[in-house]
Order: sequence, then structure tokens, then C-alpha cells
Amino acid sequence: MNDRPSKMTMRCRLTHSDAWEKMYKRRELEVAGQQVPDPQETIRKMYDKFITPQLNRRGAHVPLPSEVPPEDQAKAAATKSKEKVKAKAKEKGKKKKKKKKYKMLQA
Repeated sequence: MNDRPSKMTMRCRLTHSDAWEKMYKRRELEVAGQQVPDPQETIRKMYDKFITPQLNRRGAHVPLPSEVPPEDQAKAAATKSKEKVKAKAKEKGKKKKKKKKYKMLQA
């Protein structure tokens, strides 16, 4: 007899379920570079490849922000907020000086 499968069987094999379609679509996006399988690991690799050598040349060691312990992040945030407050106060002082100067020039 004939060892080849019938046309009906071949047609059934060509159709995919929704799960297969999703898997194919996800793989196409990954290959195209539109979807990254593990974003955190990708950022880490990029940091290690591009940023770390430049920092090492300058003798600095700056860890990746995601690697910084939460206590250090809290300290850094507090320091930044204090610096912002100081900068705003300094800017206000400059504006007041400018107003005084302007008033003196008009008088």
C-alpha cells in the first residue's frame, strides 16, 4: 500500500494551537531584539562590558544600582533630598539678591 500519510493528516499537522502561536511570536520578538528574555541580566552584562572598564581606568568602583543594599539606598536618597533642599535655598537667596539689586537700580 501507500506509506505516505493522507492529505487530511498533513493538513492537521500544519495547524498550530494558540500556545504554539504564542511561543512562535515570543521567539520572533526575541530574535528581532524587541523582547529581552532576562532584562536585569542583560543590563548587568552591558554594565560589565561597557561601564566597568571605564570606571576601572579611572580607579573608581561604582556598583550597579540594583546591587546596592537597601540601607545604602536610603542613605543616598536622604543625602540627595538634603542637597536638593540646599540647592533650592541657595537659588532663592540668589533671586532675592537680584530683586534687591533691581530695586536699587530703579531707585
